[in-house]
Amino acid sequence: MKKFALSFLIGFFLIHSFAQSATKTAPKNPIKATLYVVESIADSKVSASFGVVENLSDEIITLNAAFSDISNATELHQSIKKADGTSQMQKVDSLQIPPKSSLQLKPNSFHIMFIGLRTPLKAGESTQLTLSTDKFNTTLQVPIITRKDLDKHLQNLGITDLADSHSQEHSHHH
Repeated sequence: MKKFALSFLIGFFLIHSFAQSATKTAPKNPIKATLYVVESIADSKVSASFGVVENLSDEIITLNAAFSDISNATELHQSIKKADGTSQMQKVDSLQIPPKSSLQLKPNSFHIMFIGLRTPLKAGESTQLTLSTDKFNTTLQVPIITRKDLDKHLQNLGITDLADSHSQEHSHHH
Protein backbone atom coordinates (compact mmCIF):
# COMPACT_ATOMS: atom_id res chain seq x y z
CA MET A 1 0.00 0.00 0.00
CA LYS A 2 2.86 2.38 0.79
CA LYS A 3 4.40 1.75 -2.64
CA PHE A 4 1.05 2.48 -4.31
CA ALA A 5 0.57 5.69 -2.33
CA LEU A 6 4.13 6.80 -3.05
CA SER A 7 3.74 5.99 -6.78
CA PHE A 8 0.43 7.84 -6.82
CA LEU A 9 1.94 10.91 -5.17
CA ILE A 10 4.96 10.94 -7.50
CA GLY A 11 2.69 10.53 -10.52
CA PHE A 12 0.38 13.27 -9.28
CA PHE A 13 3.26 15.72 -8.78
CA LEU A 14 4.80 14.87 -12.15
CA ILE A 15 1.50 15.41 -13.96
CA HIS A 16 0.79 18.58 -11.96
CA SER A 17 4.30 19.95 -12.67
CA PHE A 18 4.04 19.08 -16.35
CA ALA A 19 0.63 20.74 -16.63
CA GLN A 20 1.94 23.88 -14.93
CA SER A 21 5.03 24.07 -17.13
CA ALA A 22 2.94 23.45 -20.27
CA THR A 23 0.64 26.26 -19.22
CA LYS A 24 3.55 28.61 -18.52
CA THR A 25 5.43 27.83 -21.73
CA ALA A 26 2.46 27.72 -24.12
CA PRO A 27 2.77 31.09 -25.86
CA LYS A 28 -0.28 33.30 -26.15
CA ASN A 29 -1.03 34.93 -29.48
CA PRO A 30 0.03 38.58 -28.98
CA ILE A 31 -1.87 39.94 -32.01
CA LYS A 32 -5.19 41.75 -31.78
CA ALA A 33 -6.56 43.10 -35.05
CA THR A 34 -9.61 45.03 -36.17
CA LEU A 35 -9.70 45.13 -39.94
CA TYR A 36 -12.14 45.95 -42.73
CA VAL A 37 -12.17 44.95 -46.39
CA VAL A 38 -13.52 47.47 -48.90
CA GLU A 39 -16.19 46.14 -51.26
CA SER A 40 -15.22 45.83 -54.91
CA ILE A 41 -16.62 48.35 -57.37
CA ALA A 42 -18.11 47.28 -60.73
CA ASP A 43 -15.69 44.92 -62.52
CA SER A 44 -12.68 45.83 -60.36
CA LYS A 45 -10.35 42.94 -59.63
CA VAL A 46 -8.64 44.63 -56.65
CA SER A 47 -9.57 45.62 -53.12
CA ALA A 48 -7.78 46.43 -49.87
CA SER A 49 -8.01 45.91 -46.13
CA PHE A 50 -7.53 48.67 -43.58
CA GLY A 51 -7.67 48.94 -39.79
CA VAL A 52 -5.39 48.38 -36.80
CA VAL A 53 -3.09 45.48 -35.87
CA GLU A 54 -2.00 45.61 -32.23
CA ASN A 55 1.08 43.99 -30.69
CA LEU A 56 0.20 43.09 -27.11
CA SER A 57 3.63 41.58 -26.37
CA ASP A 58 6.91 42.95 -25.03
CA GLU A 59 8.74 42.05 -28.25
CA ILE A 60 8.78 43.37 -31.80
CA ILE A 61 6.43 41.41 -34.04
CA THR A 62 7.10 41.14 -37.76
CA LEU A 63 4.06 40.82 -39.99
CA ASN A 64 5.38 38.75 -42.92
CA ALA A 65 2.29 38.08 -45.02
CA ALA A 66 -1.47 38.01 -45.27
CA PHE A 67 -3.51 35.23 -46.83
CA SER A 68 -7.06 35.10 -48.14
CA ASP A 69 -8.94 32.95 -50.61
CA ILE A 70 -10.85 35.92 -52.09
CA SER A 71 -8.02 36.81 -54.48
CA ASN A 72 -5.22 35.28 -56.50
CA ALA A 73 -2.68 37.31 -54.51
CA THR A 74 -2.82 38.94 -51.07
CA GLU A 75 0.07 41.32 -50.41
CA LEU A 76 1.34 43.77 -47.81
CA HIS A 77 1.57 47.20 -49.49
CA GLN A 78 2.76 50.71 -48.85
CA SER A 79 1.61 53.80 -50.71
CA ILE A 80 4.40 56.27 -51.40
CA LYS A 81 3.61 59.85 -52.40
CA LYS A 82 5.43 60.90 -55.56
CA ALA A 83 6.65 64.41 -56.42
CA ASP A 84 3.63 65.03 -58.66
CA GLY A 85 1.24 64.41 -55.74
CA THR A 86 0.05 60.98 -56.84
CA SER A 87 0.60 57.86 -54.78
CA GLN A 88 2.33 54.72 -55.96
CA MET A 89 1.66 51.40 -54.25
CA GLN A 90 4.55 49.03 -53.63
CA LYS A 91 4.63 45.54 -52.20
CA VAL A 92 6.60 45.28 -48.95
CA ASP A 93 8.17 42.09 -47.61
CA SER A 94 7.22 42.68 -43.98
CA LEU A 95 6.00 45.25 -41.48
CA GLN A 96 7.33 45.57 -37.93
CA ILE A 97 5.06 46.34 -35.00
CA PRO A 98 6.91 47.65 -31.92
CA PRO A 99 6.15 46.15 -28.47
CA LYS A 100 2.88 47.28 -26.87
CA SER A 101 2.12 49.29 -30.00
CA SER A 102 -0.06 49.13 -33.09
CA LEU A 103 0.23 49.33 -36.85
CA GLN A 104 -2.31 51.48 -38.65
CA LEU A 105 -3.39 50.19 -42.04
CA LYS A 106 -5.00 53.10 -43.89
CA PRO A 107 -5.39 54.64 -47.35
CA ASN A 108 -2.21 56.23 -48.73
CA SER A 109 -0.09 54.31 -46.24
CA PHE A 110 0.35 50.66 -45.27
CA HIS A 111 -2.49 48.30 -46.22
CA ILE A 112 -3.28 44.77 -47.33
CA MET A 113 -3.96 44.47 -51.05
CA PHE A 114 -6.13 41.83 -52.72
CA ILE A 115 -5.17 41.38 -56.37
CA GLY A 116 -7.17 39.30 -58.84
CA LEU A 117 -10.45 39.07 -56.91
CA ARG A 118 -12.14 35.73 -57.57
CA THR A 119 -15.67 37.10 -56.99
CA PRO A 120 -17.13 40.54 -56.33
CA LEU A 121 -16.94 41.65 -52.69
CA LYS A 122 -20.27 42.91 -51.33
CA ALA A 123 -20.75 45.17 -48.31
CA GLY A 124 -22.52 43.39 -45.47
CA GLU A 125 -20.68 40.12 -46.08
CA SER A 126 -17.41 39.03 -44.47
CA THR A 127 -14.32 37.08 -45.42
CA GLN A 128 -11.47 35.26 -43.72
CA LEU A 129 -8.04 36.87 -43.57
CA THR A 130 -4.95 35.29 -42.03
CA LEU A 131 -2.08 37.43 -40.77
CA SER A 132 1.25 35.62 -40.65
CA THR A 133 3.91 36.86 -38.23
CA ASP A 134 7.33 35.52 -37.32
CA LYS A 135 5.73 33.41 -34.55
CA PHE A 136 1.96 33.15 -35.11
CA ASN A 137 -0.78 32.94 -37.68
CA THR A 138 -3.93 34.84 -36.75
CA THR A 139 -7.11 34.16 -38.71
CA LEU A 140 -9.85 36.76 -38.56
CA GLN A 141 -13.36 37.05 -39.90
CA VAL A 142 -13.26 40.51 -41.52
CA PRO A 143 -16.37 42.51 -42.47
CA ILE A 144 -16.69 43.89 -46.00
CA ILE A 145 -17.79 47.54 -45.97
CA THR A 146 -18.42 50.32 -48.49
CA ARG A 147 -15.64 52.78 -49.31
CA LYS A 148 -18.00 55.50 -48.08
CA ASP A 149 -18.13 53.91 -44.59
CA LEU A 150 -14.39 53.24 -44.35
CA ASP A 151 -13.34 56.62 -42.88
CA LYS A 152 -16.00 56.37 -40.14
CA HIS A 153 -14.79 52.88 -39.15
CA LEU A 154 -11.13 53.94 -39.18
CA GLN A 155 -11.88 57.04 -37.08
CA ASN A 156 -13.62 54.79 -34.54
CA LEU A 157 -10.29 52.89 -34.31
CA GLY A 158 -8.41 56.14 -33.59
CA ILE A 159 -7.09 56.68 -37.12
CA THR A 160 -7.81 60.34 -37.72
CA ASP A 161 -5.26 61.54 -40.30
CA LEU A 162 -7.34 60.52 -43.32
CA ALA A 163 -7.20 63.78 -45.29
CA ASP A 164 -7.16 63.27 -49.05
CA SER A 165 -7.68 59.53 -48.66
CA HIS A 166 -10.27 59.61 -51.45
CA SER A 167 -8.69 62.05 -53.86
CA GLN A 168 -5.28 60.50 -54.48
CA GLU A 169 -4.57 58.77 -57.76
CA HIS A 170 -2.86 55.42 -57.42
CA SER A 171 -0.54 53.55 -59.69
CA HIS A 172 0.50 50.00 -59.07
CA HIS A 173 4.13 48.90 -59.02
CA HIS A 174 5.64 45.49 -58.24
